[in-house]
Amino acid sequence: MRARGIVLLAIVPIATAAVCGSAIATQAIPTNFQVGTGTDIGSGVLEFQLSWESSSGNLQDLSQCTVGEYVTYPDTHNPYTWPDPAWIQSTDNPTIVTVPGSDGGAADDHLTGNFDDFIVQTVQFDATQRYWYSCLGIGTGSKTYLTSNIMISRVVKQVRPNFQPCARYTVTKLGYKASFIPSQIVTCTPQPKNASQPENTYQAKKMSVADIPGESRWKIAARPVSAEYGLGEPIFIDLQVTNLNSEPASIDLGGDGKTNLRVTIAGPDGLSRPVQLPSGGLKTLGKHLVGAHATYAERLILNEWKEFREVGDYYAKVALVPQYAVRAAAPPTARLHVSIGPRNETKLGAVAKALADRAVDGRDVGDRTEAALALSYMVDPIAIPEMKRVLQSRSDAALPLIEALARLGGPSALNALQAAQSNPHRWIRDAAAQALRTLREGKPKVGSEAAD
Repeated sequence: MRARGIVLLAIVPIATAAVCGSAIATQAIPTNFQVGTGTDIGSGVLEFQLSWESSSGNLQDLSQCTVGEYVTYPDTHNPYTWPDPAWIQSTDNPTIVTVPGSDGGAADDHLTGNFDDFIVQTVQFDATQRYWYSCLGIGTGSKTYLTSNIMISRVVKQVRPNFQPCARYTVTKLGYKASFIPSQIVTCTPQPKNASQPENTYQAKKMSVADIPGESRWKIAARPVSAEYGLGEPIFIDLQVTNLNSEPASIDLGGDGKTNLRVTIAGPDGLSRPVQLPSGGLKTLGKHLVGAHATYAERLILNEWKEFREVGDYYAKVALVPQYAVRAAAPPTARLHVSIGPRNETKLGAVAKALADRAVDGRDVGDRTEAALALSYMVDPIAIPEMKRVLQSRSDAALPLIEALARLGGPSALNALQAAQSNPHRWIRDAAAQALRTLREGKPKVGSEAAD
């Protein structure tokens, strides 16, 4: 476990009241929101771990609450293009990301972005971040802010003109910073004599690696949930992680329980490449305590790592590889086979409807979000009306659908995004309006990695 201090940013009122019919019921809300110390976890990534409690004393009472981040950039353009030269990167402006309130915690990783091959002296920009929450049954879908504005500052500064390496990147937040030397930047111009980089309050604590996941200590297995899928369907697999130790041990699967998984999928054409999902921004914690010789299980959507566009057999390898820590020589690895059949319109319609029903009426925020995420990977026109139904409902889990419709484009997707303006949640309406502006202006994002 990492030793880390706590920065208390805000304390939310203990309780609030929600009117349900003629009765007034007290609803639990997130309280005692805290941001841990910044940790330099390597490769220029600055990580903060967030925590909060329930006003009722029971985190499960926050099952209808969402906690999120709202990040804005220096101008009003969407997407915001990071300064060039230095970066080849753009980001949604604002960036809106949510996690279930009942988790009681999350990780927030601030990534470097994608670098250009040269800079001119010093390049810097700042983003502004606020954390917030919203609960069904309270208000009209508005956000309650948990913090005041927090500045996230990024700078690339040449340090050795005409020599390699010639530049250093630094990200700073709440006085903590992480630095590294980007190998992509190979050209720097002469540096002014008086150029200097502001000093920050204190250096982030370097992450210590307590447990490298190796084959001798952990075993993973994966299998498809269904024997056969059709084109256009979300491909579900069940992942199992078994602790081979004789005592309980902690395993970290990465943000959202998946960013430390490196997945390689070979399709009918025989081509393959390893893919690891970006870990930037606000994500649920992926660390789990597993008992001696016990197994932890979770369900994944294989479409997150690859688009399945052809009928045929696909062979996947799933390896547990930490992105920013020491890696084992032989990481735990699982192999599986998935068969993709022809498009089945009847089945596609039934799957899309079932997922949309869950995204609207699921038992809690987590369940609704999982269903919306699966629906977002149905790259088939038959799913668009169901996405639209979720967006114009009272669902608080529609953000993945906005991203999917922005990727799909076309009149039907535009119409579905317009329908989101009837959603009661302000952040969903804002995200849909942002996607509509981007599609209408025809401004594709450069570099799709979420950085905050």
